[in-house]
Amino acid sequence: MGYQTKETIEGWNYTGPVFVPVAGGSSINLQDIQMNATCPNQGANITVRNEGESILEDYYWFKVVNGKAGPDGLKQDVPEGKNGLWFQMVYQFIEYTPEEMADNAQYGVFDDGYEDFDRWEFVTDKTFDYGSGFVINSLNDSYTVQTAGKVSDDDLVFPDLVEGWNFFSNPYPAAVNLQDLQMNNTCPNQGANITVRNEGESILEDYYWFKVANGKAGPDGLKQDVPEGKNGLWFQMVYQFIEYTAEEMEENAQYFVFDDGYEDFDHWEFVSDKTFNGGEGFVLNSLSDTYSLTILAPYDL
Repeated sequence: MGYQTKETIEGWNYTGPVFVPVAGGSSINLQDIQMNATCPNQGANITVRNEGESILEDYYWFKVVNGKAGPDGLKQDVPEGKNGLWFQMVYQFIEYTPEEMADNAQYGVFDDGYEDFDRWEFVTDKTFDYGSGFVINSLNDSYTVQTAGKVSDDDLVFPDLVEGWNFFSNPYPAAVNLQDLQMNNTCPNQGANITVRNEGESILEDYYWFKVANGKAGPDGLKQDVPEGKNGLWFQMVYQFIEYTAEEMEENAQYFVFDDGYEDFDHWEFVSDKTFNGGEGFVLNSLSDTYSLTILAPYDL
């Protein structure tokens, strides 16, 4: 058995389930992911996204009060020992009436309608696969996310990536090294990349996959030995801002380019000490749905 309390940061937290359920299986129920007791109604929400990074589902936290939790008119009994429940916000597009259109015309509003953000549904069967990732938006850095279950030491294989963005997290209660995230042997150089983001959802770090060939992997001039049994290595792309020369500024003037320079995208660094803590999430962009990911367990039990 294991138990984890993970502090949130204010803003976006990329995370996922750390333990497998005690009752068996390889997924965790949404309602078994718990915020701490001080997190208020709608103090946090979980967003589930697709490969285009658009939001597919949005779940908001409601705190237990007198044994119940939820929006008005939809309160549910909270099981003993839990701090609250998650409710899905169901967005609904509502068309303007002729009167609303006339009222809004003075403000230059020409949309056909608006989104209704106050419709809720209580969901009991929403689950997350062990090792999958999601985004928690926390309104405060004093809240925590709590999970519990069995500790696993099995390597975790995701055989069916989608083309585009895949959300993952370290599913173990111990740090996993970046180089222990392995693409399958058909994934070519730069066929996948991992991005690590901060609370503003900007990219902090960007790592690209390089496939093993003759025992080595990496960009030209930086090839590294690949340990036996591994299919390749990850290399960090180090962005470098390069100022325009006077000649380049003059040449670009016709294209209305007014920036001071441009990003150089061909500087690389081999990183051996990058790790993901238990429950820490990341985004993997795959160029094909035929590639797969294996997360190697960081320990043997």
